[in-house]
Amino acid sequence: GDAPAPEAADEEDAGPAEDHGAEEDDEAALSEALAVATADAKRNKAVVKKWMKSFREEHGRDPRPDEQGAVKQRYDAYREASARRQELEARLQRLRGGH
Repeated sequence: GDAPAPEAADEEDAGPAEDHGAEEDDEAALSEALAVATADAKRNKAVVKKWMKSFREEHGRDPRPDEQGAVKQRYDAYREASARRQELEARLQRLRGGH
């Protein structure tokens, strides 16, 4: 049988959150955007991990790339949010006078 589909999500739930003006180097806006990106990354990672665990339990192995279609959107959203989080952390560090 097929592994279970990842939890259904609204279109906006799986994708990156709105930036809310964090393009300017405003500490409050960057901090808020960082919190959102972190939450997005954690939420999507949890869905991916749950799906992977379920697949392993059912099949006794990791899924091949061609079997990951059901969770690929969530994995991509996780990667995007993680990259965004790293970018925002770096911008905040520069803004705060870090290296």
